[in-house]
Amino acid sequence: MAANQRLKEKEIEGDQLVIKGDKLAQTSFFKWKADWEGAADEYEKAATCYKLAKNLVKAKEAWKKAAIAYQHLHEEFSSARCLESAALNAKESQSMNEACELYLQASQLLISQQQNQRAAENRLHAARCAESFDNDLAVKYYHLTIDLLIADNKEHFIADAFKYALAFTLRGKRWEDSLALLKIVEPVYTNMGSSYSGEVYKICTSTVVIHLVRNDVVAADNYYKECYSKDGYLNSPEGQFAGDLIEAYLKSSEEEITKLKKHRALTFLDNEVVKLVRSLGSPEKKSEGSVNDEDIDEDDPRRLL
Repeated sequence: MAANQRLKEKEIEGDQLVIKGDKLAQTSFFKWKADWEGAADEYEKAATCYKLAKNLVKAKEAWKKAAIAYQHLHEEFSSARCLESAALNAKESQSMNEACELYLQASQLLISQQQNQRAAENRLHAARCAESFDNDLAVKYYHLTIDLLIADNKEHFIADAFKYALAFTLRGKRWEDSLALLKIVEPVYTNMGSSYSGEVYKICTSTVVIHLVRNDVVAADNYYKECYSKDGYLNSPEGQFAGDLIEAYLKSSEEEITKLKKHRALTFLDNEVVKLVRSLGSPEKKSEGSVNDEDIDEDDPRRLL
């Protein structure tokens, strides 16, 4: 009872602060100018009270009011900060659609202040919220996040966005979206130098696996050949695994595919890609136009591995 009473008291305190803030934000015949600075302060204090009272909905609304007050003061960064807090409260109360919109609003304000890295973080939050109600929108926001970081020369920070985006598209069996992401990110890691070779190898092998899951051995083999130019890839565990997996498919060898599901290269791949590998069954008989063993040239590097 005592705990519930304290929560109620904090909520009432928050209500009183919001009323005070609203009065400061108003104008009248005798008060021509709103006190937005004072209002913002009261709204923020109210949001804190509501949070302590565990009333996330009221906390969210108070943060939104504070954000509006800061916009009147042309303090975009502070407004974005309040929108981030409002978005978090919306997310915690399972209002994912609203949380997504609030994160995007915060992102736009931060971009206007040249805070692109933090803006990208908000876009990433928006994408993750959108996963729960609109798959297409989630993919769009993931792309916007990655695009913003690349455009701002913040490539080193794309890892989280790429990881979440790839996992989401793979879980949803959105193979084309997955391949598009891999195609965008691979040259980014390549240009970042040898210290990111492992990421490049992982992307190359993940692309091969996705093509095989789609039962497109030709595309997998053609892409693998394109990766010959990747320094060190063919001799890496990931490269050897990809080559062996393609050959197993060319031979329609269920036994070899089963063995490859325990290959040490899987420890380097993302979890969702590993799941795809373990889901691979016996390939169907090669259809007309598929790659045959004879299609592997005599000087193909795979013959030397």
